[in-house]
Amino acid sequence: ALFTPEERAQMREQLRNAKSRQERTELMRQFHERTAQRAQEQGVTLPQRARNHGGAGATLFTPEERAAWRDRSRNAQTPEDRARIRQEYRAQLEQRAKDKGIALAQRGEERRGQERSGTALSLLTQEERTRIRERMRSAQTPQERAALHSETRALIEQRAREKGIELRQYDRGRHRGHGGPQRTAA
Repeated sequence: ALFTPEERAQMREQLRNAKSRQERTELMRQFHERTAQRAQEQGVTLPQRARNHGGAGATLFTPEERAAWRDRSRNAQTPEDRARIRQEYRAQLEQRAKDKGIALAQRGEERRGQERSGTALSLLTQEERTRIRERMRSAQTPQERAALHSETRALIEQRAREKGIELRQYDRGRHRGHGGPQRTAA
């Protein structure tokens, strides 16, 4: 391991005590630098982090091509021109994905009307998620956070039962946005 349990706990505590988003961002940058340095010292190869959160385009277009698409969109004179450029981009993206045998995620309008899947948190309303997030941020102790986590789990499990959704095994433990609800055959 690159860090001792004590060092990881100290990092988590520093993040929890950060007063602003900028402070958390700076702490994360420092942690990533320290991780890379330790990995190099110990001869550990770390997986590449995605620097560009550009969706499928991040892997199907070169950085130069992405920059050109971005510039074209930024320089478009009208919203209609931007929409046309987005359509051209999507068409080229879909063709490249098809050529490489990659399945692209469906776009929002293509998903409408289909069963929603995703995280267990998708069983909660946006207002509930916002309220939980605010309560979690204002919790002062690990015990308060654990109690809120248990309360949230109970609510998610109740919602799943009401909707006839069976949570994946992973979702029954600590969830951090991974895995999601699956409909049970009715």
